[in-house]
Amino acid sequence: MLEKYRKDLINKVEKNKINICIFGGMLIFTIIICSNLLKMHFSQDTYSVYSSGWDEYIRHFLLSNRIFSAFQLWLSKVLSISFENTILISTVIAIVAFSLSWFILYKFTIKLLKKEQDKFYNILIIGITFSIIYNFCTFETIIFVEAGVMAFSILLSVIASCLYANKKYLISFIILLISSFCYQTAIDLFVLITLVFIAYENKNNIKEIFKKSIGVFLFFRNSNDNKFNNDKSI
Repeated sequence: MLEKYRKDLINKVEKNKINICIFGGMLIFTIIICSNLLKMHFSQDTYSVYSSGWDEYIRHFLLSNRIFSAFQLWLSKVLSISFENTILISTVIAIVAFSLSWFILYKFTIKLLKKEQDKFYNILIIGITFSIIYNFCTFETIIFVEAGVMAFSILLSVIASCLYANKKYLISFIILLISSFCYQTAIDLFVLITLVFIAYENKNNIKEIFKKSIGVFLFFRNSNDNKFNNDKSI
């Protein structure tokens, strides 16, 4: 039985070795550009958490409908994880989430363009999707104590956008709703990416682009009912 699983694993790795190498390269690149954050670092909000304590910010996140951020701090409190280690763990999670977001968006886009075998397009799309995921607004989330949760929200928004483009609306809505409970403002990225996909798929039909764009905004609004005035923006 174990031998069968081992062979299946080897076959899957062999079949997906190119994708594994691409994701590995993205992960290494992300680690490099985030290397200065893999140590103790502070933002204004981080100082507030440090001075106010876990309980105050757990309450703040709950009142703001940021359930997963509250859970992260509660978990650190229960497990007696130090403030410094909480930030380090959160940063590591954020790095992995950003890398996955980049890889998923790249794979879906290159498949949409039907250019999987074109090396030039692969390199081009890797660069373009990098600039979408790692723009100055999304990337700033990594400096906060709840960076892992905020980056996970970005990952969910990317997945929701890809699913929406594949007409899997119900699953997309559920994932986007979960994303809103991680960090509401991050789901704005869903609108941007989805509108680009719609524009490409209907590039010769302006009326269809307009009609589907309205649908995206209605979809976004319904999933965004939990949004509140947040002092951080993406």
